[in-house]
Amino acid sequence: MKIKKLPENDEQQWQEFAQIISDAQINNQKLKITIWKDGFFDDVIGWLNNVNMQLKRIRLDIDEFDVEYVGFDDITNIAIVD
Repeated sequence: MKIKKLPENDEQQWQEFAQIISDAQINNQKLKITIWKDGFFDDVIGWLNNVNMQLKRIRLDIDEFDVEYVGFDDITNIAIVD
């Protein structure tokens, strides 16, 4: 089985992601971040806790005890969960 190549986001897509992140943070909404992991797409859903520009990753609080760190390079899509 051939593993597909990671899709790349352009500057316009990153600007859209930044707007979605900002809206979610202001309105305390859950995010669904689609990531590329080992040749497959996977969704991570949680509340935005932090965007670390130095480490290039986003921290999502999944629930009261679970945290997920998502690297910028792995992100393929970001959406607000209704």
